[in-house]
Amino acid sequence: MAASNVTQADWDRLYPLPDVQVEAFVQLQESAFNVHEILGLSLEAQSGGEAAQQDTDNVNRSVWTVDELRASLTDLAAAKVGPVQLPADDTFIRHLTALQSNVIACHELESKLDAAASLVGSLRTHHAHLVDRSAPVRQAADRLVREKQAAATVAREIESHLAKFAFLDEFSTYVATATPTDAQFAAMLDRADDCMQFLVAHPHFTDAALYHERFLQCMRTALHAARNWIVAQIEAAAPAARDDAHAAAAAGVSDVESPVVAEVLLSDASVALLTAAHTAPGASLVRDTCVAVAPALRAIEARCRHYPEFDTVRRDCVQAHVDARAAVGEVVVAALIEQLDAAARAGVNVVTVLSVALSSLFAMIEEEQGLASILLSPSYQTEIHPLVITLVTPLAAFFKPVLAGEHDLASLADLCRLLLKPRGDDEFVDTPASLAPLAALLRDVQLQITQAAHVQLHQALARARDFDADVSSVVASLTSILDAVHGVIPHKTFKYLVHEVVPAAVARIAVAVPSARVRAPSTDAARGGGLTIDTALARGEDAPPQANAFEASLFQVGLLVELRAHLRAWPEVANLKPALSDVSTGSTTAGLLGSLWSLGRGAEMDDDPSDLAVVEAEVDRVATAFVADRAHACTARLKAWLIKASAAPGAATGAAGDDGSRGPTPVAGEWTSQDATLALYQQWHDAVDADLRATVRAAAQYVADTSVRNSQLLDPVREAVAQIYGMFRSQVMALFGASGAGPLAAVMMTTEECALWLRDAR
Repeated sequence: MAASNVTQADWDRLYPLPDVQVEAFVQLQESAFNVHEILGLSLEAQSGGEAAQQDTDNVNRSVWTVDELRASLTDLAAAKVGPVQLPADDTFIRHLTALQSNVIACHELESKLDAAASLVGSLRTHHAHLVDRSAPVRQAADRLVREKQAAATVAREIESHLAKFAFLDEFSTYVATATPTDAQFAAMLDRADDCMQFLVAHPHFTDAALYHERFLQCMRTALHAARNWIVAQIEAAAPAARDDAHAAAAAGVSDVESPVVAEVLLSDASVALLTAAHTAPGASLVRDTCVAVAPALRAIEARCRHYPEFDTVRRDCVQAHVDARAAVGEVVVAALIEQLDAAARAGVNVVTVLSVALSSLFAMIEEEQGLASILLSPSYQTEIHPLVITLVTPLAAFFKPVLAGEHDLASLADLCRLLLKPRGDDEFVDTPASLAPLAALLRDVQLQITQAAHVQLHQALARARDFDADVSSVVASLTSILDAVHGVIPHKTFKYLVHEVVPAAVARIAVAVPSARVRAPSTDAARGGGLTIDTALARGEDAPPQANAFEASLFQVGLLVELRAHLRAWPEVANLKPALSDVSTGSTTAGLLGSLWSLGRGAEMDDDPSDLAVVEAEVDRVATAFVADRAHACTARLKAWLIKASAAPGAATGAAGDDGSRGPTPVAGEWTSQDATLALYQQWHDAVDADLRATVRAAAQYVADTSVRNSQLLDPVREAVAQIYGMFRSQVMALFGASGAGPLAAVMMTTEECALWLRDAR
């Protein structure tokens, strides 16, 4: 292709500029722009500045076109020949001179830096040599520093040890003049304790035992001084409280004849007495004294653990407090006893009197416990028990003869409950040791109520020996007596009472019959056309003087179920055998109960079934007999017909009945005719309807428990009657065949209809 024929596009495509040429042009362009910066010219004056910058951004391209190169050269030319204001020659010369000076200064600085680097290298060499030569010295210095620190520690430890020995002189001087009211008293005792514990832990120190004994002697002096001060403070506050108690007791009580008025006066007087005794100025002084002496007494208590000899000192302080409070308590209790005695003479119930006494007693005990909580630490607060015994003993002595004259079972039970739950707790609580007099009083009342219950139970059983006796009232009396003592006497004693009563009661119930005043109207078994069920009620006839068998069974079941309900409510005897051991809370009671009840036959009682099991078995036996009697009575006519049908001569297998059964077909006779069979069915239906309704009403009268009445008595009778009726109907259908039994089938009930009819009988 000729050069003249090459177009611009072909030239750009075939002969692109090499990279070397492009780089040369770019450098040339950059030099043109750098001239302005060197001369200090403003770039804003450049007319082609932005275009030049755009061309600079294109330097990374490896291939340029001709047009692009031409445009770059044009921009470069414009930049070079543009109107530029060049600086003056002197400005340029100054700038050049400054640059040359800077170059010279840089050379000098470079020389100095080289010299400094040489010196630093030399210093490093000398430092490394010095480190190598000084290593032993540094190791020795470190060892000496450690030895110095260890010596300082030993010195401080020796100083601390010596300070414990030196504290003896300071402590002995202090205890010679100090009093427990001093603010430093507790701190000085604590420091002395620390020194004494140190000497005990280091007995190898010289004179450690001697110093310990001297510290102990100083401690004795300090604690004895504290004891004397505490006792003096308590005794100083006691007369005021005692005088206030006498003033409160001086109000006294007035004798009245009305028990109601006396009861109100007793309650008001007891509250007034305690309020006056516990809120008087003397009582406030005692409380303030307890607060004041408590720190000193706590200091004594703290030393009793390590040094038991100081426990005597502590006991002296506690005894002083107990004696002071006992003197006040005796006055208050004596005044309270006067109020109780006046109320008892006026006829106030002994239960009310005891209730007021216990309320007042525990109000006083709570007051003393409050003072003890201020004065004593919790681990020593039980030491006021002698004070509580002092308060309780006179009251127990007052009530002992009063309670001995009480013979009412309900009152004795209430007294036992009060003594078992003196604070009114929801559950019975164990009697604490400080209330031992109340525990003895409780044992006496328990023995008394046990004896009274035993006598009343045997009296009730003796009444039941009469054949005409009302057994229901006897059973009610027995259960009420046992209910009265349940929960207030020991469990084993209660079980023995039950074991004495239940077998005899069950034996008497087994032959019991309802009396005329509770028995439902009935007739004897001769009435009713040979049936033993009662039809007189439906006929409106008068009741005979004697009850028939099924009423007696219902009466017996009702009594047994009532007795069983009580036994189930007593967990001590429910499904448990009587045990011989631990029949009471005290040996005296156990011996007396053993003589009363001949408890020596314990081996025989271990083999006896539980009383609840005896009652359960008797209920089942009587219920079974009732069901058999009622079922036989209600089906006697049908069973007689079935027996005749099966025993008739020439009986043969008949056709299948409507239910598919096949039975013997008797020889034709008058009693097998449809009319006779229908008449028999009608008589049976009418009799059962009347008599079953009378039985249901009698069962409702004698047996109150609906579940027992239905499940054990009436439902089994209904099931037995329905079963016999089904057999009778099957035989009738088999006798007359499917064609001949049509009239009978239209009148007679099916077995299912009979069951529904029996169930609805009321």
